[in-house]
Amino acid sequence: FIDTQHSLIAEDGEKGKASASTDPFPLRVDYVHYRPATYETRMVQENEDVHPNRGGLVYLYYTNTTDEVVDLAYWRLNHHDESVWRLDNLICWDRRYDSRILPGQTSVLEINGVSEDFQAGKPYHLEWIDKRTWQTS
Repeated sequence: FIDTQHSLIAEDGEKGKASASTDPFPLRVDYVHYRPATYETRMVQENEDVHPNRGGLVYLYYTNTTDEVVDLAYWRLNHHDESVWRLDNLICWDRRYDSRILPGQTSVLEINGVSEDFQAGKPYHLEWIDKRTWQTS
């Protein structure tokens, strides 16, 4: 539903930005923020560190630019469904505030990735799957 390519660029340790290239889709990417895993590795110490955090936290703000409600089923990153990232322990957690986006409404997707796919400078390909068609458009 939205097909966006980004490359994460870390700046000043805890701040980040991404350059976005989007086609005209019902959802517009307004802002992408990236926080590298250095914060978690400094501030959170776990006794059993089975999956060391080599990634970072991505915040993706998006807005519905149409006059119709957009229903999001799930997201895909680098051609893998969100469930693959979760089940393979490649992300700690993810959340979006609402799957139903009203006309003009802005929402956010947060992904806390521990894999190297979420490192600064790594390109990634994000897709939203439409709940009505179960396809990207």
